[in-house]
Amino acid sequence: MFLSAIENLDCTNHSKKSIHDRKINTKFKPNIKNAVPKDRLDLHGLTSDRALIEVKHFIYECKKNKISPILIIHGKGFGSENRIPVLKNLVEYYLVTEGKNYIKYFSDAPINLGGSGAKIIYLDI
Repeated sequence: MFLSAIENLDCTNHSKKSIHDRKINTKFKPNIKNAVPKDRLDLHGLTSDRALIEVKHFIYECKKNKISPILIIHGKGFGSENRIPVLKNLVEYYLVTEGKNYIKYFSDAPINLGGSGAKIIYLDI
């Protein structure tokens, strides 16, 4: 009875989409614990300027060659002046700004791959 009442409603001002026409908004969320990076970049010892160049080049090359997931090791910042994680902050900032168009998902790496001292990145390939 309820369904027949809905079918008789006048919906001329509304978009009529069937259930099959609707896109389901699913967000990609991989199981990070089981991630196996296909390539990695270690930024230890680099200046922030050089690290940014390396990150941009690495992500570009991996996307071009359809390599995903990847690992960027930036460290935890314990060796930095005032223990401020310069490279970690740089990588995170790049990933959410300029790099966001290349990236499907990123997160801190699992403990066995560096934990909060690294990022596991799934590229949008």
